[in-house]
Amino acid sequence: MRFTTVSRQRTWRRYAVTPPLIILLGLAGCAESDGLNRQPAAGSVTLDGTPLPSGTIQFRPTSGEATTETSTSISSGKYSFTKQTGPVPGKYSVSISDIADPNIQAKEGMVPGDFRPPSTKDKVPAKYNVQTTLTAEVKAGQSTPIDFTLTSKK
Repeated sequence: MRFTTVSRQRTWRRYAVTPPLIILLGLAGCAESDGLNRQPAAGSVTLDGTPLPSGTIQFRPTSGEATTETSTSISSGKYSFTKQTGPVPGKYSVSISDIADPNIQAKEGMVPGDFRPPSTKDKVPAKYNVQTTLTAEVKAGQSTPIDFTLTSKK
């Protein structure tokens, strides 16, 4: 009698644990791909011959085959997109920015409206972000870096 009860408990536990485990594994598999032919891409960004210490690079599609925009951070003059976050093959308008001190925070105890962050100035000239003239073409299987050499002089 005792054996039957233990056996039933083990069977019940097995059936209670298995469906949630299958659902979690299925969701993890779905998160890996959005169905787009994304490409890993990487490169460097320099401003006046010096690696851009930090910032953001954004690829905005300008051709029919490029269907989605994507962005990533720049650190020590380098950026990279993974296969899961990269651009799809096509032509892009590229904007690069580096806003000074993005970690500005209100002092403790302040309520909304009491704090106005100081105006920030982008270290990168407008011709590379809000009025960008930069372009890039991403090709399937591309392994060469996409580098950007910026100058602050007009």
